[in-house]
Amino acid sequence: MHYRRDFQGTCGACRNGLKYSDVFGKAAVLSGALHFYEYPREWVETTGNTIGEARNFGILDETENSDRNLRWLIRQFEEDPSREFPAFYDACGLQDHLINANRSIAAALKEAGADVVYEEGEGIHDLVFWDTYIQHVLKWLDIHMDDKAKELRAPVPSDKSADR
Repeated sequence: MHYRRDFQGTCGACRNGLKYSDVFGKAAVLSGALHFYEYPREWVETTGNTIGEARNFGILDETENSDRNLRWLIRQFEEDPSREFPAFYDACGLQDHLINANRSIAAALKEAGADVVYEEGEGIHDLVFWDTYIQHVLKWLDIHMDDKAKELRAPVPSDKSADR
């Protein structure tokens, strides 16, 4: 997981999972900055711009009907039933200021037919929450790993010291 100022961390994971679903079969979101198109327009045009949201997501009027908008990307799946959603894992802290947007996008994905695991727990938008929930992501990835990929895993080396 990484953070970039030009498109925020796990929002980018969600976006790229949707945009490039032919490449990515899974996407994990931890406290995703999924809010830009979820919040009222007035907030986006005032508070959102003062904290740099337009720099991260683009100007609302120019990007609302583009691949910068997760709901627009979700609609592309609804319009083309041959496309398959990737599986999603999303977790957000109960005290995180982004929780409503995470709830909203997770619900929209589920409603559109995506396989979504959504969890909430005590926490804010910080490394303490992410450190806990990245462990959940790792377990989820293993559960959703293809059988063939499991077969290809390197065998666990045996303990040769017992043979001496």
